[in-house]
Amino acid sequence: MGTFADWVIEFLEKQKIDFVFGHPGGPVLPLYEAMRKNTGVKHVLVRHEGAGSFMADAYSKVTGKTGVCISTMGPGAANMTIGVATAMSDSTPLIAITGQLPLGVQGKGYQQETDHLSLFRGITKKSVQLKEGKSASDVFISTYRTAITGRPGPVHLDIPSDVSSFQYDYRRPDYLPRTRSGPASQEQVKEAARMISDSERPIVLAGGGVIASEASEVLAKFSDEFGIPIATSYNGRGVVPENSPLCVGRIGEYVPGFRLKLAESADLLIALGFRFTDVSMEGWKISNDSKVIQIDIDPTELGKNIPVDIGLAGDIRETLLSLSEFVRSEPGKRREWIDHVKDEKRAWSESYNSLENSSAIPIKPQRLIKEISEVAGTNSIITSGAGRAKMWAASVLPIHSPRTWIHSGGYAVMGYELPAAIACKLVHPEKNVISIGGDASFQMHCQELATAVESQVNTISIVINDRSLGSIRNSQLRRYQNVFGTEFNVDVNLARVAEAFGAKGIRIDRPQDIKPSLVEALKSDKPVVLDVIVDSMETPTF
Repeated sequence: MGTFADWVIEFLEKQKIDFVFGHPGGPVLPLYEAMRKNTGVKHVLVRHEGAGSFMADAYSKVTGKTGVCISTMGPGAANMTIGVATAMSDSTPLIAITGQLPLGVQGKGYQQETDHLSLFRGITKKSVQLKEGKSASDVFISTYRTAITGRPGPVHLDIPSDVSSFQYDYRRPDYLPRTRSGPASQEQVKEAARMISDSERPIVLAGGGVIASEASEVLAKFSDEFGIPIATSYNGRGVVPENSPLCVGRIGEYVPGFRLKLAESADLLIALGFRFTDVSMEGWKISNDSKVIQIDIDPTELGKNIPVDIGLAGDIRETLLSLSEFVRSEPGKRREWIDHVKDEKRAWSESYNSLENSSAIPIKPQRLIKEISEVAGTNSIITSGAGRAKMWAASVLPIHSPRTWIHSGGYAVMGYELPAAIACKLVHPEKNVISIGGDASFQMHCQELATAVESQVNTISIVINDRSLGSIRNSQLRRYQNVFGTEFNVDVNLARVAEAFGAKGIRIDRPQDIKPSLVEALKSDKPVVLDVIVDSMETPTF
């Protein structure tokens, strides 16, 4: 015997969900009482509901589990939408729970009353209100299955307080594993395999779907066995180590030009969970002589943005395994192509070396990213938000494994990086967790430093401080040769802000101080903010 709220928390525990990120209010107090009694699910009290939804999204991305965020009704629910929309954009499985007025008084204009279903409908796979206590668990399970089935994504559950308080003798919940789809049809797989076997200059375009289907190891073996280089989207970073010989790196906006030329010179593009969106296609065009194979769990993505020669709907991992059975391996066939990829990578690295080692003041962002890479090593998780700071991290900071590059991808949300880092560090206390963002982005959710201190997580926040909205300022300069509304007239010392929250703060304005400060931060037992003053005119061009 217990309340429906008790059942919800037991259900989350059964799904091996460790953390719920939220901010309470009256309508969700039954759920908070249930969490108080059930120590298997830990609650993280955020300072802003938006930050809680970022944490839930990051939790899912770093673990592969389902993230959970919770808020009260009205303004709390509205605040939470931005992270839910991020999850929708990035196909992240997430449960957003909102509290609601009791069923009998809805529609009477009570304080904070909001139509939550309309609020969440456009940014979730499913948005439902629970209407009756006895059937509520069945609706909850069905909605949860929607989040984890097929192409994953967020769902929203609106729970009136009288439903969450409903007392009954409920059945104990079970673990519900994600059901994996099968491979594409064998006939299509054989046709794609013939095309791959015949190609001389193929490239895999790996998107976030590769990581979502747990296909990274299969892809690495596929690439090595058949001599096929791999380029990635933002969300595909880390599918293979970016410093490995056959990894081209991320392609699209703000990347070294050689990567785009390689993509244009390929005679076959094998797109795996790669959607051909604007940011991934910026700066290059598919050659008229190139063929395209697209594989995606979501059939509506096939050929949506560009024409494809073969579109295969199916689980990426299973389809790659099936393809491997039919692709012909001819030793040495692609040796010239592979050597060309390696030569291009080497030549660019040599040309970029002087910028990475610049001793100029203000600090060059290139130097900062190099120092981060050297100190962080291969055992770190990097989180990032949006804007120019993200571009530096997303373009030249190597990522070494899946689920270690955690960012707001398609929605490109400012302020994401610090909340995301907190969630990642809670899950992986043994790893270095480093967030990278600009000063504008950091100031949007710097209040979550209090959450980090309270949660006793020693995250490292690197603020690339150019005292402006850098990427938008650059756009103004390109278009109008003037700036307006994009420069900060107040120099906020973010290191001192960190100290006010109980974290450690270090301001850096000389390049020789970067590495010692990073080493000091890694040894700290509390959160650290490195406020790095950089050259505001330096842009991510390579």
